[in-house]
Amino acid sequence: NNDLKESVEYAKAIVETIREPLVVLNADLRILTANNAFYTTFRLTRDEVEGNYLYEIGNSMFDIPELRSQLKKTTARHDNFQDFELKHTFEALGNKVLMLNAMRMAGESSRKARILLAIEDISRLMA
Repeated sequence: NNDLKESVEYAKAIVETIREPLVVLNADLRILTANNAFYTTFRLTRDEVEGNYLYEIGNSMFDIPELRSQLKKTTARHDNFQDFELKHTFEALGNKVLMLNAMRMAGESSRKARILLAIEDISRLMA
């Protein structure tokens, strides 16, 4: 039990240390958790995010057909994706170019699967 507890704390520390926004989703695309970089970048709070569908948070800021399609492939076919470029105008943030990576983490059953979604804002690089 101590080893398991240490592993969980270790994983949480890694997620919080990373400067890019990270989100952990369940198989239904509900947000289980996100790191502080996510909350800061997208100007959201834990109460607005955790437990809600990704595409419903922040006035549906992530209700983007291309992103939904990519994430559905990840959940349905176990297709991870790397360097998925997404250009979008966010109501509160303006025009952004994001680079996204997603990896499906297997669980005991398909219902327990998780998706780790990393988001990098590359807007400045594209200007």
